[in-house]
Amino acid sequence: YGRWPDQLYAAISVGTRGDWDTGFIRFDGKVWSGVHPFGPDDRVTGVVPWHQRSIVAVACGGECNTMKLPVIRGAPKGPSVDKLRAALAGCEEHTLVEVAAIESGDLVAVGRCDGSGDAGLVAARWKPDDLVGEVKRLAAPGFELTRTRIAHDGRQDFWIAVAGGAREVLVHSAPGRWDEVEGPPGKGFADLAVDPRGAAWFLRPDGLWRRDGEKWVAEAVGIKSMFDLLGVEQDTP
Repeated sequence: YGRWPDQLYAAISVGTRGDWDTGFIRFDGKVWSGVHPFGPDDRVTGVVPWHQRSIVAVACGGECNTMKLPVIRGAPKGPSVDKLRAALAGCEEHTLVEVAAIESGDLVAVGRCDGSGDAGLVAARWKPDDLVGEVKRLAAPGFELTRTRIAHDGRQDFWIAVAGGAREVLVHSAPGRWDEVEGPPGKGFADLAVDPRGAAWFLRPDGLWRRDGEKWVAEAVGIKSMFDLLGVEQDTP
């Protein structure tokens, strides 16, 4: 993360007994140092470039029962997770499974219980001038999350997809709106992306779909189509 001559951030992951633990370090042009917004014993699971050249960490301190979004570089104060915590009432601990930002400065996160308790899945969105934010319930308790994806067009719209077993939820978020959208035909969620024009692309194990207005359009992804996209001549040695 980061770019020259700004600070460079790097993630270090260590596997232990079938699990992974991740920490972050940064380089200020002279030395590397650890990223610890809450103290030497805190936990940092991610860093996200935010607006006005700021960097937000996904971190917790102490007993690590609440993930927060502190600013680790830059002037703006980080978003409050109070509304997200309230929406996950009943959790002893909660975690942010994915966090993303766009150029307009909006920040979005998907949260769930971590440890005991089950309050389903909740999404939160914060504007640069509204750090209290708004929340949207994505799934009720009992949703066994296996995959989460946040995709955006670089401007103001987000698409959020969550999958669990045979269930999936797809939400389109514009400023002040949360619209649940039925996914394309088929089963299985592989990936989600948004192109520069704002069209969502949804990948299933058996096909690729593009959002065109209010409908999904199947896109050919055979080997011939891949050659065409890459400009590779066919039937040549």
